Amino acid sequence: MEPVGTRWLVLHVTGELDMVTAPAVAAEVARQFGPEGSVDDRTLVFDLTGTSFLASSGLAVLADAAKEAARRSLPKVRVVAANRPVLRPIQVTGLDTVLEVYADLTAALQQPAGD
Repeated sequence: MEPVGTRWLVLHVTGELDMVTAPAVAAEVARQFGPEGSVDDRTLVFDLTGTSFLASSGLAVLADAAKEAARRSLPKVRVVAANRPVLRPIQVTGLDTVLEVYADLTAALQQPAGD
């Protein structure tokens, strides 16, 4: 994760987000949400533009992050997903109703939190 200004915390995920890679992504998200985490009042943004495949285990990571943000009364988690293999599973599962989905990172970082 890399802080982008003071409002955003961006996680760039490349390759496949599946049962092999999801645990590492989940661990990083948990670390950021932890007691000494960096999320605080920032908006967590998953940049999946470099992701080629999104499995159910990857969807679970996104869903868990959304739940944790809601539990902490933080802004909705944002996802940047432009390609069909990533965007379609988000839509089919209805995660697009609990995540804010954007076609590119610039758009995701330009919208005020909560919009």
